[in-house]
Amino acid sequence: MNKQAFVQKHLLRRSWLSYLLLPLSLPYTLYMLLRRKMAAMFPEYRAPVCIISVGNLIAGGSGKTPFTIYLAKLLAGKGIRVAVSHRGYGSVNERMTQIVSDRTGLLAACNTAGDEVQLLAEELRGIPVVSGKHRKAAIRLLLKQFPDLDCIILDDSFQHLQVRHDVDIIVVNAHMGFGNGFVLPAGYLREPVPALKYADILIINNSQQQMIEKDSLAKGLSAYHKPLLAGHYQVEGCTDFQGQPVTAEQLRGIPILLVSAIGNPAGFARTAHQLGLEIAGQVQFPDHYPYVDKTALNQLLSTMRSSGAQRIVTTAKDYVKLQNHPELASVLVTLHISFVLDKEQEFLTRQIMAVIDKKRAL
Repeated sequence: MNKQAFVQKHLLRRSWLSYLLLPLSLPYTLYMLLRRKMAAMFPEYRAPVCIISVGNLIAGGSGKTPFTIYLAKLLAGKGIRVAVSHRGYGSVNERMTQIVSDRTGLLAACNTAGDEVQLLAEELRGIPVVSGKHRKAAIRLLLKQFPDLDCIILDDSFQHLQVRHDVDIIVVNAHMGFGNGFVLPAGYLREPVPALKYADILIINNSQQQMIEKDSLAKGLSAYHKPLLAGHYQVEGCTDFQGQPVTAEQLRGIPILLVSAIGNPAGFARTAHQLGLEIAGQVQFPDHYPYVDKTALNQLLSTMRSSGAQRIVTTAKDYVKLQNHPELASVLVTLHISFVLDKEQEFLTRQIMAVIDKKRAL
């Protein structure tokens, strides 16, 4: 059973295994509850600018980083001076705090900062991006370099409690929801669902999917009496290895191999199906897989040949690592998607602007 099948059977649904593991999740659940209470008792670092946290409750992909990109562009378009912090999970320099891009372009540190950080820097040209797991140090470095900042977005920071968040935004994937409702390792949750009471705004991703589960999820989230917004992914286009446009028509009618190392590979497959692509096979690596192992690369090429695929289609997050393998130059295509709110864009902007103005007045 591959990882995705395991997640579907035991973490997104309740099974004999999830119930068997439930006693092991209870100490972790208690720890997370106590951690929240302890954080409320001791003063955390309060930045002089508005701190916006974008996070989730599950261990898999909910769309945090695409939403962070959307939000940063939205705020910058309104004239708000914004920067982004990401811990650089899985990178060799995760423990270092470093600016990877500034208002002039990408910096050398971007190459070793991790896949999601590189993706942020590539997508947010002109917006400073910092990498490093120590959020307090990241904020201070950004303010030292860019003292005119109005706000800083912390990507994947809901569980980081050493820094005071002025706005907490939780992104929930309509397909995955909260899994089977159990906390790790019995389920997919990082902390119990009632932690949503600490959020300020809730975002449902993949809102255009017509599913009973989505409606049920929205009903459950409404019980927390938080602003509830909905959004979805839209396809921006495809590019080849050199970054040149590739039309969907050029891909339709030929067998392709899907390759990804992301938190929600099933969502990537759904997008490819919606484009009408002929999927001959799919290779899924663990999230943040570095693609430095030649054995894995040979496996990928071997699977391509055995499946009869003529092109490999991957995600923008994976491309930042696969571009280091010129042997893929003739076959690799990147599928670019972006997050967009269905509506209420102005509402979101007003909510955040109100907090920024309040922070400025202190």
